[in-house]
Amino acid sequence: MKKRPFFLFLIFFWLFWITGGINPAQAQVKAYVTVTDTSLASGETYQLVTVLLQNDVPVRGIELMFTLGRPVETDFTTDLIKIDVDSNTVPPETTVVRYCKIQTAGTLVEDFEWIKAHGEVGNTAFLDCDWVKVAGMAYDGDPIPPGSGVLLKLYVDVLCIPDTTQDRTAHIVLNGFISDPDAQLVETQFNFGTLYLDHTWCGDVQECVCGDVESSGHVSIVDVVHMINWLFNNGTDLCPEMMGDVNKAKGVSIADVVYLINHLFNDGEDPVCIRKY
Repeated sequence: MKKRPFFLFLIFFWLFWITGGINPAQAQVKAYVTVTDTSLASGETYQLVTVLLQNDVPVRGIELMFTLGRPVETDFTTDLIKIDVDSNTVPPETTVVRYCKIQTAGTLVEDFEWIKAHGEVGNTAFLDCDWVKVAGMAYDGDPIPPGSGVLLKLYVDVLCIPDTTQDRTAHIVLNGFISDPDAQLVETQFNFGTLYLDHTWCGDVQECVCGDVESSGHVSIVDVVHMINWLFNNGTDLCPEMMGDVNKAKGVSIADVVYLINHLFNDGEDPVCIRKY
């Protein structure tokens, strides 16, 4: 009879364990990265989504991958595209590096030694950033102290979504790594965010002419120059981006520039913007 209380204690302990009362993995979590739920306007570019950090230990390095759940209707804003050509190979090897735009001013990574955000590398067929990898490192001896705050902000473009679309939500899923000043990985919980896309009717967008990226009402060599500057010289935005996607493919690339030149000067096919916004 004297052993019965101890036996009952073991049963209680076991039930407490399997029902989640004790979770060793969760007890080890030292940092939380959260994409905040955000309402965004349909047909608008350069909209900000906030990423928060709550950390119980100092953080020196981050490598985070953000992925859009509905890449057909939303993109991470492209900041710059660099095309490197290695003339030492036969044929010359072309590498495309696509940088996505983030905001670091006023955030926990503002004073990092370096921080980069890039999308897909090496694919010339797509311009838009459906995912973005953000990596950065604080100066030695100057990590993010324990606490909470805005880690960084992502720029997101929302395409013009037809009013007939019923599902007006998109998700940003994230994973990655966080390290402490000793280069040890910090157990981190990643929390995705929901984007709520409004029902703004983009009438002016719908009226644009395919290939008319500078909104003159017709297609000309000016549009070709505008596209080239946007692609390679960080030029002003297209009106809207979908009007530069003239070759029946998803995204805007140098192939669209060639397509438009052939249309204008070589009796090539008419521009066809099939992407739905």
